[in-house]
Amino acid sequence: MYFNLTAIALIVSLHVAMGQSNRKYITNYDPEINRSGDAVYAVTIDAEGLLYFATSKGVLIYDGEKWQMFSSENLVEIRSVEYDLRTDRVYVGGTGTFGYLEKDPEFRYKYVSLSEAVKLKYPFKSVWQIFLNQDKVMFQSSEGFFSYVSDSVNFIKIKDAFIYKVEDRIYVSQTGGSLFEMRQDSLYAIWNEIIPKDEVAFNVMKWKENQHLIFFIGIGIFHRDLNTNKIVPFQHPWSDLVKKYRYYYGTMVNDSLFAIATWDDGIILTDLNGKIIERWNTGNGLNSDGTYEMVVDNFGKLWLATEYGISTIDLNEVIPNHVPKPLSGPKSKVVSMITNHDMTTYTTSSEDTLRINRRPDYLRLDFTTPGFSYFGDSTYQYMLEGYDSDWTTIRGKNFASYERIPNGKYMFRVKSVWPDGSSEVGSLSIIVNEPWYTIFFGTAGYILAALFMVITIGLLVMRNYRHRQRLLTKLVDEKTKEIERHEQELIISNKNLMETNEELDTFLYRSSHDLVSPVKSIKGLINLLKISKENQDEYMPMLEDRICKLEELLLEINGYVKHSKSHSIIESFNLEELVNDVWSELEFMEGAFQLKFINGIDGTLEFTSDREGWRAIMSNLLSNAIKYHDLRKQEPFIRVGALYHNGKIELDVEDNGQGVPSELQGRLFEMFYRAHEISTGSGLGLFLVKKMVNKLNGEIVIESTHGQGTKVRITVPWSA
Repeated sequence: MYFNLTAIALIVSLHVAMGQSNRKYITNYDPEINRSGDAVYAVTIDAEGLLYFATSKGVLIYDGEKWQMFSSENLVEIRSVEYDLRTDRVYVGGTGTFGYLEKDPEFRYKYVSLSEAVKLKYPFKSVWQIFLNQDKVMFQSSEGFFSYVSDSVNFIKIKDAFIYKVEDRIYVSQTGGSLFEMRQDSLYAIWNEIIPKDEVAFNVMKWKENQHLIFFIGIGIFHRDLNTNKIVPFQHPWSDLVKKYRYYYGTMVNDSLFAIATWDDGIILTDLNGKIIERWNTGNGLNSDGTYEMVVDNFGKLWLATEYGISTIDLNEVIPNHVPKPLSGPKSKVVSMITNHDMTTYTTSSEDTLRINRRPDYLRLDFTTPGFSYFGDSTYQYMLEGYDSDWTTIRGKNFASYERIPNGKYMFRVKSVWPDGSSEVGSLSIIVNEPWYTIFFGTAGYILAALFMVITIGLLVMRNYRHRQRLLTKLVDEKTKEIERHEQELIISNKNLMETNEELDTFLYRSSHDLVSPVKSIKGLINLLKISKENQDEYMPMLEDRICKLEELLLEINGYVKHSKSHSIIESFNLEELVNDVWSELEFMEGAFQLKFINGIDGTLEFTSDREGWRAIMSNLLSNAIKYHDLRKQEPFIRVGALYHNGKIELDVEDNGQGVPSELQGRLFEMFYRAHEISTGSGLGLFLVKKMVNKLNGEIVIESTHGQGTKVRITVPWSA
């Protein structure tokens, strides 16, 4: 069994390690390090250098020394973040919510929702984009835009559109439709060309004086002359790069360099003539080829929000002569204060004053130097004026601790120290002011409590002595029963262990067998390429197809291991919304747009269960229904329904696809079993669904008629 587990871990480790390099200027922060969840969707940086990331678990905050996940019941599945220097707020948007993070009077982070008062009147699924325009904040969703100004929220209805601000112009691009300019919350069409129905502008940026560039994924870049208001295709190498590498986001690193983030080809750094200076992807060090957003900090480091965690590239190492130096050196700051009374406070600036109204026996101050502390080992000096007589010696730790600080006013000062100099000094005013009567009554209380405990203990000892024999007899009986129970549990555990070992043997054999096939195909195609250079155009697509299949197999194996080790997290969720979310992730699969998707689940049906387990179940069932559809039928469809019946919830996924012959249906839940010859998967999908349904104490039944369709019914205990 130990060998089997080691082999599986080796397969997964090889998959994770693919594409890593020893480039010292690239640093990856995988989800296991920062606990962000798989994907990180957006990134922003505040005035002091703290970084904020939008993740599926909440807002992840990095101060250079530690990661802090800020989440709440209403703050999950975050898709966008934006820092506002004017108000020192971090605006956030996600599934079913938008608002902002700010500090409360004790400088703790708190979330202020702006969507609670409006989402009943203007329902929306998710906020994907935020931008700031003077005193106005715009939140973009698929249903329209929410405009926040002067503590009020207004709604501008325009479906499936994105919004961008360039200089004093605000652009609104509608998917497959017109391009607008927003003036005083009114839309004016500036371009009505016919474009593909899934095309939308993904960015707008200034090019030259009175000239803007509009970026599309499939049709390239368009140029707008503000003097003539003409919009024409942009004849520039950038346009070819955008179309070739599937552009998602772009930013100017400086006046002469432009960074392009792509869906599945990493980061491309070019000059203004379109010449590629550098490219970064999993082949040379990044943790993911899919990048959503990026930001350059004040020290020339490019931070990336990717499909798999966070990466950063030190541009000073790559292009040292092109990265501007910061206007001022880094400044150290106190980021948290902890006492033995469990009070944690997050601070923001040197003007902060923290009051402690209960004298601590223990006081700890955590500090950092944002920008400087991102990389390398930081060393610090600090002092507590009014308590310490001088600065401490240089120490390689980012916290200071004190015991039994008396009442009084103090000023804590800290600075980072490195061979070439020191940071600006960060300071924090601290006032310890515990009233005298609290100390007096506290001491008297301790004395009375001690006397009471002595008397109580004496009485308990006498009582325990009288009943000692009786308790001993009872204990022996209980221990005997416990031993018998453990023996039964051990028998069951041994049985389960044997079943698990058999399952792992099968998994290792089949997965290694399936891995060998595409590897042999790849080696064969490489030999053909060496022999016949004339047929490269024919062999290269075949080689790419085999590599893609190998990657898909590794991802499915990784998914199996991940789900086999995951623990259920029980939470309340809306079943209809979860199904819609899963479909939105799958609706761009091949052939999916030709299917009619029907979600017949009651929108008021709230369900308490393993939300991520249900998401995995629905993803497997819906993707199977898409893969094995039958487009020859007049109205191909996929229908999902659910109802409450006899204390259980019954969920059905039905389609009129190819169906499964009756003689094969008994093996559908076997590991690595493929019922269709055209299947491209690993055969783990329904096996995993069955395991997850069992984990939910439920049942799954498949009814299928070959050539007519399939119906899957899942029945689990109901919990509202």
